[in-house]
Amino acid sequence: MESELPDHVRWLDDHAFHVTGRRDGAVQVGGVNVFPQRVRHCLCEHPEVADALVRLASVGQGGRLKAFVVPGPACLEAERLPERLQLWLAQRLTPAEQPRSITIGSQLPRSVLGKAMDWD
Repeated sequence: MESELPDHVRWLDDHAFHVTGRRDGAVQVGGVNVFPQRVRHCLCEHPEVADALVRLASVGQGGRLKAFVVPGPACLEAERLPERLQLWLAQRLTPAEQPRSITIGSQLPRSVLGKAMDWD
């Protein structure tokens, strides 16, 4: 009988494998499963946000979520947008889901191939 594993795996041989990632997109933040896509969706619901990217920061950066946000046309003060977004998210997300940092930019960070990439 064959069944699907709950995680992505790389088979090492017929009897051993290495887990390479989760299928559900969850990451661990402070021992709690959080879903960066859920946080991204919440950010994109804000009227001043055109687009967003959310990912887990490295351990050196605190090991919490971080967000990159592209302001939309309704945003008048982009330099104060992170403060407004933190208040918005605090009303909608659990503490573990709330990004520790929000970076503002004119476009999402992408590689030359168009793939989402990390930012500092």
